[in-house]
Amino acid sequence: MVGLVSQPVLLNATIGQVNMLLVLGDVAGIGIGLAAGIKLVPGIFVVYLLITRQFRAAAIAVGTFLATIAVGFAGLPRDSRSRPSSPPRPCGPRGARTATAATCSP
Repeated sequence: MVGLVSQPVLLNATIGQVNMLLVLGDVAGIGIGLAAGIKLVPGIFVVYLLITRQFRAAAIAVGTFLATIAVGFAGLPRDSRSRPSSPPRPCGPRGARTATAATCSP
């Protein structure tokens, strides 16, 4: 329990890394599903689970991933349905994207 508040763990969580969730992947795929729900790249570990014939863990990982999507839609339905229709336009000095890019005029 003390390890969860150590500097490496806190730094990983602060910068949005999902390494510690992958460690939980040994718990029947739950960690892999959570990690894939936060970032899509860890979803490749589901393929590993399938190759190593760990079908139950792969199914649990996929189910956990789908549950994170459902929680996202339930918690923020409007934001979950919207998507950018075009890439952001550069604005500001020399086309730099700034914090006020959303307020720039076309």
